[in-house]
Amino acid sequence: MNESTAQFLDDHMKAAMHAYKVGNAADTMARLKACLAKVQMENGDWMPPLFIPLKREYFEAFETDKKKEEFRPYGRKWNEFTCAIGRPVVLSFGYGKSRRLSGQIVSFRKEWKTDILPGWFDVYGPCTDAAACIGIRLWKDVAGARIDL
Repeated sequence: MNESTAQFLDDHMKAAMHAYKVGNAADTMARLKACLAKVQMENGDWMPPLFIPLKREYFEAFETDKKKEEFRPYGRKWNEFTCAIGRPVVLSFGYGKSRRLSGQIVSFRKEWKTDILPGWFDVYGPCTDAAACIGIRLWKDVAGARIDL
């Protein structure tokens, strides 16, 4: 196990224990699942690509490298476990198969101030819940051309 993985596990286990002590079962489970995902990735037990359908404007922003982060409501489907750093991702223009981009998750954070996120209000309206902020890097070959799954 490398040093960054050990630090990640140590930090998340401490946070999980704190969440457990204060009675936050959802955060406790999310932290423990994130630890499991990290260990699975370290051991080569890779997760399937995360499928993210996008509206035209957001898909094209990723396509032209103007967008690097996707925002979704934090919860069962969008959390530290399902959006584990290093997990492959497929960005799709809607649910069709004709326009897709491939990459991987490079960062994840939970944001409570959703009003500061670009486009959040247009898509989700006034929402008081947290947002999952998923940093995505598209895959490119040596010449800079995109590589898609």
